[in-house]
Amino acid sequence: MIRLSWLQFRAQAVTAAASLAAAAVILAATSPHRGVNAGFYHWLYMAGIVVLYLTPAMIGIFWGAPLISRELETGTYQLAWTQSVTRTRWLAVKLGLGCLVSMATAGLLSLMVTWWSGPLDQLDQFNNYRLSPLTFGARDLTPVGYTAFAFALGVTIGLLLHRAVPAIAVTLAVFAAVQVAVPVGVRP
Repeated sequence: MIRLSWLQFRAQAVTAAASLAAAAVILAATSPHRGVNAGFYHWLYMAGIVVLYLTPAMIGIFWGAPLISRELETGTYQLAWTQSVTRTRWLAVKLGLGCLVSMATAGLLSLMVTWWSGPLDQLDQFNNYRLSPLTFGARDLTPVGYTAFAFALGVTIGLLLHRAVPAIAVTLAVFAAVQVAVPVGVRP
């Protein structure tokens, strides 16, 4: 069962690994220790925040929402349930693998962006951004929590709707509403 889940999940895992490798190369090549103007750093600083806000949303809609709804929509769950695998184990393996990989992806990306932004956080022109409600949600462990929430939200909506495309749309709408409501209404 674990092997089958991994085979179904390998495209997402390869995409995540390639994206993380590309991000590592870009962040290492544009390290703030090199002599580039402050405007360029400001643009990259904001781009890192945007990427860390988009990552949980993309994981929730492309990994979480279709995870169970695709199985229910195509009927392949029936084949899995007629084998020697129990329903609980089938669901636990699918959810565990997807959730762990998604949280690890967000955690590594957050670690890289936080490392890259470290020298800029010490400067006066960037210091006021560090604890702002917008930046707080894109640093350290917060993106990992958002990713776990987005993944669980996508799986739940997919389970309720039984259709992948509507589950993706509803997950995106609900998660976007949460992403706006928390920094604006809850965090201050």
